Amino acid sequence: MALKNKLAFLAAEQTHVGQLRDVNQDASLITDDIFAVADGMGGHAAGDIAAEIAVDALANAIRMASVDDLVVAVKDANKAIVKRATAEPELKGMGTTVVALAVFVDGDAQHLALINVGDSRGYRFSNGVISQLTDDHSLVADLVRDGMLRPDQAEQHPQRNVITRALGIDTDVQVDSWIHDPKVGDRYLLCSDGLFNEVKESEIAKVMSKFAHPEDAVDELVDRANAAGGRDNITVVIVDVVDPKAKEPAKVRASKPSDGAEDDAAVDDPTAETKADVSPVTAPEPAPAPTAESGGFLSRILGRKKGTNRDGAK
Repeated sequence: MALKNKLAFLAAEQTHVGQLRDVNQDASLITDDIFAVADGMGGHAAGDIAAEIAVDALANAIRMASVDDLVVAVKDANKAIVKRATAEPELKGMGTTVVALAVFVDGDAQHLALINVGDSRGYRFSNGVISQLTDDHSLVADLVRDGMLRPDQAEQHPQRNVITRALGIDTDVQVDSWIHDPKVGDRYLLCSDGLFNEVKESEIAKVMSKFAHPEDAVDELVDRANAAGGRDNITVVIVDVVDPKAKEPAKVRASKPSDGAEDDAAVDDPTAETKADVSPVTAPEPAPAPTAESGGFLSRILGRKKGTNRDGAK
């Protein structure tokens, strides 16, 4: 069945070790139909390995035909991490968060499958408004959702780094999932906590609005996270929903525009350890109808029994 309105997706990624860490334990992925960010944990010897295993498993997954396929791919990634840690005792305790977006087709319409495990986030910027689409699987996020902690208190809580769900901790993992309908002009952001712990949501929205090309936007967001302290690894993936017949938006990487406003401040360090990529991609061919698997209130409560911090301790 032919698509009614076939869309295209323009994606870019950027990652940086930050200002305080020696090793970048984040990983990101851009393929024709899957986009992901993973934030590893478990110390120098393991966190980066877990994150790479996760994105490699997603990259090698079968073409997404439903949100269930993406959930299965994430569960397979979890099993691969557990298997590797079991085979190599020095990697025991490694794990990773993951947030991923996949394009699939149902009948004559395109859809986006979104999943997350842990506290890496997915956002949508649409009509000038930014919305967080994922739920953090962390101790403080649970306390905020239960009304036991205010959001401003959560930002300074001594246990704000304790996450309640991650790949690599158990042989099975609960995966939250959603389906979204892409619209031309929508911009999706996947990121590790190294971004949103340093840059306020309102500032992220300003960057998303200001830079037409995703490559410029990811650069700017990473710059701002570093300027704010860069206390963790920073990884950003932006996916734009575009008209395949439209001209690609111009890039302004050579010089970041500034109108003198305070919110335009950024850093530009040519010696920084960064990597970037940008890829225009199109959607896969039609596939069976989707179903969804989503972790709910019960899974969040159970997850608290084994919170894990960024160093792998329980």
